[in-house]
Amino acid sequence: MKTCTKCNESKSLDSFYKNKGYKCGLTARCKICINTENDAWKSANLDKVALYKTKSAHKRYIADPEGSKESVNKFRRNNPEFHRESNRKWRKNNPDKINAKNANRRATKLQATPQWAIAEKDQILALYSQAKALTELTGVSYHVDHIVPLNSPLVQGLHCLANLQILEAKQNITKNNLTWPNMP
Repeated sequence: MKTCTKCNESKSLDSFYKNKGYKCGLTARCKICINTENDAWKSANLDKVALYKTKSAHKRYIADPEGSKESVNKFRRNNPEFHRESNRKWRKNNPDKINAKNANRRATKLQATPQWAIAEKDQILALYSQAKALTELTGVSYHVDHIVPLNSPLVQGLHCLANLQILEAKQNITKNNLTWPNMP
């Protein structure tokens, strides 16, 4: 028999959870008191409970050994607000990495611009303006995409008018720097 520190009732040892942190190896409060306290907290903090469930669901998707990329994509589609918030927090906590990534992209873009493409500068700017106007007109986000990526493990494209296209943002992000026409 053991006495619960919350309700002060003497109960059998199986009425307490195991906990190696205590001398006797059992929690100080009984299972009923702990569960009642937990239920009260959950009902008072529904937003935190929902976020926890979303995070634990995300962990289950990632832990899925078969088709984990598929599972992560499925989770992202089903929980866009969680994904957006997670990205926002990461960007806020890692400005140095964001700055380094942007600086690397600008440097790559400069190195990938041939001398003869400098004459196309106005036409390239017009393409970017056209993408912006298309976004404002349709409400769907459009990007100017490099058909052959500027920075890829297999190939380096050029930053010139012939290598640019206007593409929906979703398609461009999905494409990443991994695909291009007639790739080997």
